[in-house]
Amino acid sequence: MQTLPDYYTDCVADSRRYTAIGNGWTVDVIAHIFKSLFETLESDERAEIIKQPTLFDLDKEEEFMEEKQELITNENMIRWNEIDDLIGKPVFDKDNDAWRILNGYKRIKKDYFVSFTDSYDFEEVDLNRTNLYRNEELAYKK
Repeated sequence: MQTLPDYYTDCVADSRRYTAIGNGWTVDVIAHIFKSLFETLESDERAEIIKQPTLFDLDKEEEFMEEKQELITNENMIRWNEIDDLIGKPVFDKDNDAWRILNGYKRIKKDYFVSFTDSYDFEEVDLNRTNLYRNEELAYKK
């Protein structure tokens, strides 16, 4: 069995056809090479496959670690679908390290804003990272 597709060499002269097929590897040879490689790696305790990270891989790993840290923080954070229930109630604002009473919220295009009773201004917040908590302990829990 060759590694060339069926009828791959039908359109060329026989001499070229034999050369092309002669340069192909059989599936059995490829299977033998990989089998030998894996047997060698399994038998040699010190052998290990080293994957050289590329710059792109390092960026992805850094992003993954940042996302993982955000997920840990976001578990305890008040989510946007919970804000309606909390209007008029105290929430802990980690950015200001203070308890504040939530007055309202609004969305303008892609930006989100919240307001509190101690100020008349709306403050912009990140949709995925509100930094608002139900209690102070959850805000600083790691």
